Amino acid sequence: SRFKSIEFCVRRYGFAIAHNNGVTVDNISVMYVGAHGVGAGAMKNLKVTNCTFAWIGGSIQAENLFGRNAPVRYGNAVEIWGGFENFTVDNCYIRDVYDAALTHQFGMGNWKGGEPVLMKNVRYSRNVIERCNYSIEFFLSGIKDGATNPSRMENVLFDRNLMRDAATGY
Repeated sequence: SRFKSIEFCVRRYGFAIAHNNGVTVDNISVMYVGAHGVGAGAMKNLKVTNCTFAWIGGSIQAENLFGRNAPVRYGNAVEIWGGFENFTVDNCYIRDVYDAALTHQFGMGNWKGGEPVLMKNVRYSRNVIERCNYSIEFFLSGIKDGATNPSRMENVLFDRNLMRDAATGY
């Protein structure tokens, strides 16, 4: 009797690119998905241009993940996880995202001599980002147990983005 409607944020991607090379997502509106608007893994040549993303994320990723005592929620507008080459997000409008508007990331954990992760040629340009927890997030996290990490990021550019009201969204 209190609410006219109740919406549930289900654990779904707008576009799950996986490891497919040479993908362009252009002029699409992605809204109301519980995971990522565009989610990709290690790949080459991902372009996201002229898109709108809104009300993205908030689903439960896992229970007790990373040793936490509470469920971990997630959801980014555009995310690429792992090594890649040529990742561009240009001229998009992004608002009200649970986690990050734009992110490239990889958690190394207990890396012990596997293939190095290279994140090369990233460009976030001419985007308008409002009311997301993070406007832009990126990481290539450290190694535990004192292992040497040969992984790296090269040629990362943030250019002419307008970012407002971070950490004030839903």
